[in-house]
Amino acid sequence: MPVTSNDPRCISTTHTLSCGGFGKVAFIAICMFLTFGAFFTSKASAHENDTSMAHFSVQDQTLTLRISTDLEHLVAAYPEQSFVPNDDQTDSLLRSEDAQPIETAELLQQVRDLWPRLQSDITILAAGEPLTPELASLYVPPSDPNMDARFGLIVVNADIPQNADTIQIGWPSQLGTLLITQTDSDAPYNGVSQNGALSDVISLGSTSHSWLTTFTNYTWLGFEHIIPKGMDHIVFVLGLFFFSMSLRPLLWQVTGFTIGHSISLAAGILGLVSVPGNLVEPLIAASIVFIGIENIFANENSPWRAWVVGLFGLVHGLGFASVLSDLGMGQGNFFISLFAFNLGVELGQLTVIGLAFAAVGLWFGAKQWYRKVIAIPASLMISALGVFWLLERTTSM
Repeated sequence: MPVTSNDPRCISTTHTLSCGGFGKVAFIAICMFLTFGAFFTSKASAHENDTSMAHFSVQDQTLTLRISTDLEHLVAAYPEQSFVPNDDQTDSLLRSEDAQPIETAELLQQVRDLWPRLQSDITILAAGEPLTPELASLYVPPSDPNMDARFGLIVVNADIPQNADTIQIGWPSQLGTLLITQTDSDAPYNGVSQNGALSDVISLGSTSHSWLTTFTNYTWLGFEHIIPKGMDHIVFVLGLFFFSMSLRPLLWQVTGFTIGHSISLAAGILGLVSVPGNLVEPLIAASIVFIGIENIFANENSPWRAWVVGLFGLVHGLGFASVLSDLGMGQGNFFISLFAFNLGVELGQLTVIGLAFAAVGLWFGAKQWYRKVIAIPASLMISALGVFWLLERTTSM
């Protein structure tokens, strides 16, 4: 027989699900989300390698663009030069167990061979007119089993016409996001090319790049680092959500986590703290394991929960800092960029909590069976996923 309820949001008929039935459906949906999260991140690092960095400078009417990018990702994006099969699943195959690191000399040759393709896909406009980038130099780092990515350096030059006072830069959509910086100018620039779109118009004169544009770009990058790219951070925030449906404990946790990751993010970017990524990533996974287990045994009035979450925030902040560490942000926009990225991270985390509340908490949070049917099983799934990531990240060290 269907379960009856006085809750007007539940309709008890022989043809509809009861509130308890909806609770089970919600739990199944949570399990599917976490399972898919494990699947899609098991073959890649928790932080995407499809973000490249480009620093540009202009001297004697020559534009020099120094692009730091994951060269194995680049080669795989052009399958005919790739070391993985061409089945239109480049990104998933790139980090598969069958994909072996390429020898340095071989990777160097592959990048050289695909340069004509890349040359035609990189867009550089000077005053609206297209320029032809020329390969100036190429650096391929040796293979390192402790590194998730193979970041090398591609240096290209392009001649700028005498009357050109603006440029725009576009990066191929299949290669992900290109973060663009200029620091050797009185008007330092920070911008982005995403999904194959051109960057904002960059002035080569003395007009400063709009602080609002910088603020908007880095806010989006911070948000994107949580949704959709930061699966481990999403799972950690869900762990905070499932601890208690009471507002006060949730606010204390979010506050502690925010303070923690804000401190370590700033310290990491300013060079005050430097922790290798192959140590930070397992610690993030361990924090997920701890939070999920503590959700089951701790009391929601635990006075030290917020402090523990704050300490874990320090660890996650170091992970956030790794995203910005190689950007070379101009001093003129440095703190704007840092604040905006941190704000984007916060907005991403609040979005995760808001979506979790709308999907689960709003409907079932006040039910007597909520903790037993949803919160505890979900926390077990969170811990299990954390254990999976922890093993994966420690065995690859």
